[in-house]
Amino acid sequence: MLTYEVLLPKVRFEQVVRDRIKGQTHRFALGTDTYYHNIQELYLPLTLQRAFLGKQNESEVQLNQNLLTVFDATLAQVNRYFPLYEMNKFKKILNSARDQIELLEAKNQFVKNKLVLGKQGILTNMFIGLHANASYGDLKVLGVKTDFGKLQVPGGIKLTGDAEIIYQSPTGLFERKIALKDL
Repeated sequence: MLTYEVLLPKVRFEQVVRDRIKGQTHRFALGTDTYYHNIQELYLPLTLQRAFLGKQNESEVQLNQNLLTVFDATLAQVNRYFPLYEMNKFKKILNSARDQIELLEAKNQFVKNKLVLGKQGILTNMFIGLHANASYGDLKVLGVKTDFGKLQVPGGIKLTGDAEIIYQSPTGLFERKIALKDL
């Protein structure tokens, strides 16, 4: 017979937890018993944000180069700070998609009334999927089968003994951490 012990009688939706995932400590929110929600923010310097937006009189060649620079910087951050994105092979697909992205047009285009994503569209969907919430981006053009940012563990989320439940004030200024091993 299977025995277990209830450590917390209530765990609220979007409860912030800090735990080791793939050998790296990461903060995330509990969406359900099978869904992680990312709370790690992507940071891009202002120069890269401006490069993503482009300038009015910028040449197509320069815009393409700037967008590739933004993609490379974003990918470097994903590889370093987003261990949750090992799920569904998100990191692996993004790392192998550089050559494919290089061949795309800079901007989205309509071909026969169908939207074809360009570099800006791919980056926009990456930003949506990497945002610190439960939203998803569409990267099917790169071979991502599930929605980008959908962080599901089919067998259920299993926390380690080192996991910490983090209670935060509404402003986020104050927080209290409780380790599961101390309960």
